Amino acid sequence: MGKQTKQTKRTGGAGRRGWDTAARKPPQVALLFDMEQQYHREVLAGVLEYRKKHGDIAVLDWAGLPFQSPSRLPFLEGDAVLGFVAPKDMEAVPHWRGKPGVTISNQKVSGLLSVVCSDDLAVGRMAAEYLAGLGLRQLAVLGWWNGHAGTRADGFSAYAEAAGRSCRVFRPVEGSRQPTHQLRLGEEVGAWLASLPTPCGIYCVDDRFAVEVHKWAGPLERRIPDDWAVLGTDNDRLLLDLLDCPISSVELDARVIGYEAATLLARQHRGEASVPARVEVPPLRVVRRASTDLLYDDDPVVRAILERISTAPARAWTVAELVEGLDLSRRAAEQRFNVRTGGGIYDRLIDARIERAKDALIEGTLTIGGISEALGFYDQRQLSHLFKRRTGMTPREFRRRHGEARAGGGGGFSGSSAGGCRC
Repeated sequence: MGKQTKQTKRTGGAGRRGWDTAARKPPQVALLFDMEQQYHREVLAGVLEYRKKHGDIAVLDWAGLPFQSPSRLPFLEGDAVLGFVAPKDMEAVPHWRGKPGVTISNQKVSGLLSVVCSDDLAVGRMAAEYLAGLGLRQLAVLGWWNGHAGTRADGFSAYAEAAGRSCRVFRPVEGSRQPTHQLRLGEEVGAWLASLPTPCGIYCVDDRFAVEVHKWAGPLERRIPDDWAVLGTDNDRLLLDLLDCPISSVELDARVIGYEAATLLARQHRGEASVPARVEVPPLRVVRRASTDLLYDDDPVVRAILERISTAPARAWTVAELVEGLDLSRRAAEQRFNVRTGGGIYDRLIDARIERAKDALIEGTLTIGGISEALGFYDQRQLSHLFKRRTGMTPREFRRRHGEARAGGGGGFSGSSAGGCRC
């Protein structure tokens, strides 16, 4: 899991800044996480996996109860901090000034605080690629327009524009984030949703906004997924599966983020990595649920081909069989499909198989040979060749990196945004 791929870049100052250069023992680390959030728990699991495997960091202190992170920091001790923290938080606490750390919050590196976080541009691109792949021409993005949420919205909007989709953007009024304005924010969201065309693919920069969309569907007489295909971010399984129409969501690679954060801290302590540094981890996949369980393309030929691929991706299709009975020649059908979707029919079939191969590798119940056979590849060699060409990793490498069982229902979509960490 901790292996750095060729896409990873490292920038920053000299190593061991802020460390006790005479120290030889593992760094004593304070952990700062909100254990009410699934994302934080998964990141912490990655940190503990690193500690179990390598043993070159030691947990001295931690805060894991519901909290506002700055208020907990003064009560923690250690050589370094790892978790949800900002440079200003450390500067405000005398015994943390001048000490190094790694934050999982997407912010600019500053002082001695390094950043290991999700690649939020890639998160947005993956979301837009997924919704556009359902045949939706009208897209929309809902959430805050600043920080990591704004970066996700930027990635979504840029992909939508490049793919020739229209994209509506929600921009909350100033002050809507304050607790006293939450009712007004809900009203803003409702008015914006009412203005959207149908069918529309709505991407929410976190799962809380996806739940808000679900709440408004009834009052606005909209049906999910018929009128709105709804996609969240963070894959908070309990939150999303409790809804009467469970919502699809982009799953961040939280365990890898935790593992990489611990790796970076240990390497900095040994003088092998710069301080500060920044590492961005691509999202893992889209976990599909009922909220996106339709195909929307209004071209009957394209829709028929997509439905055949979606229904039986493991079948030994030829392109001629996929276009059979559509009253078009194979060449004409291929041209029409390419113009409408931006890709070829055979490529779309292979992409569907690769997506399902990723799900199977993460779930871990089949061997790689078994996955190859179940998904209609000629043999394991063909699966490995096509998988690496699309992801930059062999199936074995992907399973090693992501092979911890992740419950959560539904299949996954990993898109072209998958790849190595970037910093």
